[in-house]
Amino acid sequence: MMDRFILNFVDRNVFWFSENISWFQENVAQFPKNFSWFQKMCLSSLEKYLWKLENSFAKLLIPFII
Repeated sequence: MMDRFILNFVDRNVFWFSENISWFQENVAQFPKNFSWFQKMCLSSLEKYLWKLENSFAKLLIPFII
């Protein structure tokens, strides 16, 4: 009786673990895609900021150049 209980307990937990490990593997596999999206978003924001900064700096220098 106790052996059967232990086997059922182990069986259920191994099944649960195997289901969750596949979910974990799927999410880890998605991480590089999401990270590259995050990098692109940060780089585009940085580019926009630098472009605005460059334009404002150029606007400040124009009176001195002319």
